[in-house]
Amino acid sequence: DIETLKRVKNLHMSFSIEAMGDMYRYIRGGKYDFENLFNNIRRLKDAGIYLEDICFASIIMFYNHRQWDTDFIAMTEKFKKELDINIEIVTQICTFPGNQSIFLLKEDLRKDLINRIDAAVDSKRINLRDWKGIKKLLSHDRKVYEGGEPVTREMVYNWIKYMNLIRQMDFEKIVPNIMDDIKDSIN
Repeated sequence: DIETLKRVKNLHMSFSIEAMGDMYRYIRGGKYDFENLFNNIRRLKDAGIYLEDICFASIIMFYNHRQWDTDFIAMTEKFKKELDINIEIVTQICTFPGNQSIFLLKEDLRKDLINRIDAAVDSKRINLRDWKGIKKLLSHDRKVYEGGEPVTREMVYNWIKYMNLIRQMDFEKIVPNIMDDIKDSIN
């Protein structure tokens, strides 16, 4: 409860988050959005919980590659400006499940993503822990498998259709022409 949290010295909080807006809702199950998270943290701060720094744990994946950098810049700015909270980001790259792997991306799109994140880190617009290690992993191509079988475009497309039903959202409206971003030869 809030009173217990007030008594905790050096409280550290970490949240798993991959995006903002509809992408957040899609990845996180369709019910909540980034503003729910933000408002809950605002309530803690308004209740007197001392929060100077928060950690966001994130996964860079096929789904969020077009907006990962801009969303995290926006989140960092919003938390600092409105709540005076610094954001540190820890991230991993998605290699499994294969239908969400960052290695589905065409090489030029992966390089573009690396360059965009580099620019955000270099300009200090985001505080991304161990970016050099993640960058090294992203820089090398990998084959993509699911259940021991090579992932195909059809598998990715069918997974997105299935998740659309579960989430009651249309991923292609969130990220138009996403299938165009898949490299020609996945394996």
